[in-house]
Formats: sequence, structure tokens, C-alpha cells
Amino acid sequence: SRARADLGPQENIGKNDGTRIREYFQHFNSPAAQDWCAAAVSTWMIEAGGGPISGGLGAKNIATQFQSAGRWVPKDKITPDDMTPGNIVVWQRGDPNSWHGHIGVIESYDGRSTFTSIEGNSGPKVDSVVRNTHSISEPSLLGVGLLSNYEPREKSKAAASEQSNKLLRIAHCYQRLACGSQFTKMV
Repeated sequence: SRARADLGPQENIGKNDGTRIREYFQHFNSPAAQDWCAAAVSTWMIEAGGGPISGGLGAKNIATQFQSAGRWVPKDKITPDDMTPGNIVVWQRGDPNSWHGHIGVIESYDGRSTFTSIEGNSGPKVDSVVRNTHSISEPSLLGVGLLSNYEPREKSKAAASEQSNKLLRIAHCYQRLACGSQFTKMV
């Protein structure tokens, strides 16, 4: 949903620069005016509650973070379950030995071989957040970073805290009922 909210042109100040793009880079204490696909995906993840990785400014760096976290599926091992909306896809750009890559968020999957992703620093003018349709068999596809089945720490802490509060309220309610019935018996 964070990626969908940013669909459309973003470079409203200059090449690789825009109001929202500057917000993407703020998370990494870095200026805009550079390729921003990874900064956008990282920001969407942060805004959605965080993830198992810190994110960053390089697509292939993010792939390495997913690998280190044990949440990476290389292209040749991708299953339909890995193509869950919200998971992250990473591509190679140019020379396979270079740091250049591209990254997006899976929006949908046809169950066979085609998926739609939302990507920043893309589109006809490479100045937008757009939907693109891809095939799993694209030679440049490196793999998928898994965010599915990951619950951000803040959400799990909040859920645990709410559960504790519910139990306390139930305990207090029982105490009041028990004390009330004892009080009635005593009177």
C-alpha cells in the first residue's frame, strides 16, 4: 500500500530529485540526485513497520541483506509462494560483476510466470514510481527477498502488549465480580 500511494512522477525538482525522493533519502542521511529505486523500496518497508533488514541505497546490497537474514530466494529456486505481494524482487543491471541493480515490490502474480511489481526510478522517463509487468524467466532477475510471514517488531510488541492488557482487564473484571459477590454475602 505504501508503494501504491507513490505511483506517478516523482522527479518534480530535477533529475533524480523530488520532494518525495528527498524523503526516501532522509532515512539514510544521504542527498537525493542519485538513482533512487532502492531508497524508495526501503522507505516503503520502513513506513510499513520495518522489516528483517535495514534496507539501503543499493538494490544488490538489499539482496545481500536478505541473504544474510535467511530470507532470500535465488531466481532458480523461486516457487509460487515466494511471489507473494509485498515481497521484494531484485534485478541485475549491466555487468553482472557490478554493483548496479534494480528493485521493486511484488504487487501481483499470475500463478505461472508473470508478475507485476511497483518500482521507483522507472517508467518511460525513468522519473516515476510505476507498475511494470515481468517474467520470472527474465535473465536479469536475481531473486526475491521475503517479507511475507514477517511481522514487524513494533507490531508484534504492540500485539503482545495489547494481549497483556486484555488479560489484565479480564483479571480485574473477575476480581470485581468475586469481591462483589463476597461483599453481597457479607452484608
